[in-house]
Parts: sequence; structure tokens; C-alpha cells
Amino acid sequence: QRRLGDAEEARELAEEAAALLDHGAPSLLNEAPVYLALHDACVDAGNLNDARSAIERGIPRLVRRLRGLADTPYAHAFLTGLDHNAGLIAAADSYGLVPEEALRILGRRG
Repeated sequence: QRRLGDAEEARELAEEAAALLDHGAPSLLNEAPVYLALHDACVDAGNLNDARSAIERGIPRLVRRLRGLADTPYAHAFLTGLDHNAGLIAAADSYGLVPEEALRILGRRG
């Protein structure tokens, strides 16, 4: 919907998907695309508070999956090689929300 120019419909769809995840709906897939889509739709609508909130909501799921890759050679690629994860990290960085675990893996701290 966002690509079709309907930012509000895109935001509503992304919010519905994010709410399902927030309320415990199981997901076998990476959740980052949902929260990144919600973020981008909120930015398009000029609602930066909700955009930031979308990233805040998505980061814990990214961290949970990242922890599953701890001590493997895949953690860095998970954050940088998957476009949606890299996008979520870039958005989180713009808000100062990149978690310490991700910063360590990315070589920015500790």
C-alpha cells in the first residue's frame, strides 16, 4: 500500500500485523519487516513518535533472534546482510536505540 501511495492504509496494515506479534502471535519468520514497514509508514504520515515506537517494539524481537545466533559466525550477517534487519538497525541508530548486544556484534562497542 505504501508503494501505491496510500500511507494511511499501509500504516493500518502494518499496525495490525505488529499488534498480532505484540500480543504473542507466533512467527516462524523474521519480524523485522513488519516493524520496519510500520516505521516507514509512520514516517510517511509525519508521525515520528509512532515511527520511533515501531522501532522500540521491533528491537526486542530482533535481539531474541540475535541471541539464538550467539557464538556463531552468522550473527553479524544477520544484522547486516538481511536488508530488513539492517534497516531496523539503521532506524534504531537514528533514534539511539541500537541495543548493546547488536553494537558489540557490529564492532561499535566492547
